[in-house]
Amino acid sequence: MTDVRAVMLDVGRKRFDAAWIARLLESMGELGLNTLQLHLSDAVGLGVELPGFERLAAPGALTPDDVALIRARADACGVRLIPELDTPCMPRRCSSAGRSFA
Repeated sequence: MTDVRAVMLDVGRKRFDAAWIARLLESMGELGLNTLQLHLSDAVGLGVELPGFERLAAPGALTPDDVALIRARADACGVRLIPELDTPCMPRRCSSAGRSFA
């Protein structure tokens, strides 16, 4: 079993652009860190655009192209990505976007 040496990055509360995250992944690879947990949602907003639910995303959220770049860089650097969505805090954000999920 491989040891987990991880970093958690909260893109639900604070915006980080894809280039910054790519540099983080490069540094993680150089330091032997092998897991990046991306905290994507919070009461403050959703840090990633989801196709079909774009109105839920906070301003400056990662786009699908950004996510593809991040995934490719993670693979190249030997870093596993773990996306995390907090669903209990999202109903307020969902209702403000005018979309029913019931």
